[in-house]
Amino acid sequence: MKRIAIVLSVLFLIGMSVSAMAAEKVLLQYNPAPGTTTKYKMNINGNTVVTAMQRAQKTNPKLTLDEARESIEKLVRARKEKEARDSLLAELREKAKIKIIDSQVLAYRAMQDEKFDEAVKLYKKAIKQSPEDPYLQVSLGRALAAAGKGNDSKAAFEKAVKLRADDRFILIAQADSLKDAGETDAAADVYRHAAQVAGEDLFAHGLILDAFEEMGLEDDAQAQKGKIDALQKALVERYEAQQKAAEAAEAAEDAVGAENSQE
Repeated sequence: MKRIAIVLSVLFLIGMSVSAMAAEKVLLQYNPAPGTTTKYKMNINGNTVVTAMQRAQKTNPKLTLDEARESIEKLVRARKEKEARDSLLAELREKAKIKIIDSQVLAYRAMQDEKFDEAVKLYKKAIKQSPEDPYLQVSLGRALAAAGKGNDSKAAFEKAVKLRADDRFILIAQADSLKDAGETDAAADVYRHAAQVAGEDLFAHGLILDAFEEMGLEDDAQAQKGKIDALQKALVERYEAQQKAAEAAEAAEDAVGAENSQE
């Protein structure tokens, strides 16, 4: 019980503490504890906690500084170590110079800065490291198109499609590139192919619809709207069916519970 009382008193002592800021050493001196003739002194640098023992003794009148001293020292030491650690980390963060070596990240940044020729070189470097990645080919195709190299751009998109023929987003990217290059007929064909493989992906169908409307292809746009409406209707029906099934299961469970309580 005495140990618990000491711990509680130290916690109270900490909670009622007054922070003292000091650039120089601070001398803490306490009068002799009852029954002793020893004065306790402690030199502390910086930000520490100065606590009046009288406040702690309101909780535990028998508490002496000698009994609480070890906990106080641990608290002060832990705080000083944390301050030193935080200071070191802050200094390291300020001095740190992060160097990005990932070719794909550097290529993306080059595109953002409109350094298209540099982006092409970096994407080609990234492709050497991951030659089977179709999305890198898509990125290269976009960079080549931005750099004014239309034929090379088309070749990059074709390679991406070969690597993953039924990827709706790769097809949409290829169609976008053809549309931007003014090859509307070829772009429309690729968009139609993308619509066929898009399945129940409403987002992909929405992108294709936007493209058809932008290109003024009313029949294709209407057909795409029909697909989207059907998908949305099926989604709502599926959700409602799941809700009904969940409610039926809950009702059955409640009925079983009622029967068991009657027994």
